[in-house]
Amino acid sequence: MDRYLKEFVRKALGKWKGSLIKVNFIRHENAKEYMNKLAKEGEIERVAWGWYYIPGKPLNEPDFLRKDRNFKVLVAQTAASFWNGDFIHRNVYFIVVEDKSYGKALETFAKKREWNFRIDANKNARKKIGFVRKNGLNIEKPTESAALCAQNWAFTDAFSIILSSRKIRTEIKDFYWKRVSGTNIRLGQIINYGVNHDKNAKIPEKLKEEIDEAVEKVMEFA
Repeated sequence: MDRYLKEFVRKALGKWKGSLIKVNFIRHENAKEYMNKLAKEGEIERVAWGWYYIPGKPLNEPDFLRKDRNFKVLVAQTAASFWNGDFIHRNVYFIVVEDKSYGKALETFAKKREWNFRIDANKNARKKIGFVRKNGLNIEKPTESAALCAQNWAFTDAFSIILSSRKIRTEIKDFYWKRVSGTNIRLGQIINYGVNHDKNAKIPEKLKEEIDEAVEKVMEFA
């Protein structure tokens, strides 16, 4: 590698090792040209239009998600697995990003490595999603992840969080108005049914069966 490229890598790309980076992020007049040369020489990886990966140490999905410097939040079942101690192990990562361009680059990068990333873009993600920073990751808060899981029929993930804490059962009431996907049933109805076992609850039998099975599984391994 030419000396000027080595210097560029050291000064401009050093802090981006193990991360995706957009050319526009680099304040250097020759950034586009130099990144193109580095990709051709195999020093960095071209991922998508304007996006590159700066190689770091060998990595797996969690390692990459920690090292990658772009904003993202782990949500739904992925966040639930974090809060419930991986009660149900899943090889899928539900991720929300705020930059649509980054989301597409991340999807391409993950697909090449056969990583199962489900990515949504929301330009207001930083403000709209309640999250906390844990172990180098942005994790959706437990009440919000439980609510999202319940909306998506992932009842075991939802109740593994809801039944773990009286505080969470109180806080999740803020999400009672949301509906279960594909139905007119609100979260408040299914949560009350799952927690209080009200057999007279006006909920379709299929939903009751799904919730009963989820609660039974949670209680069995609690």
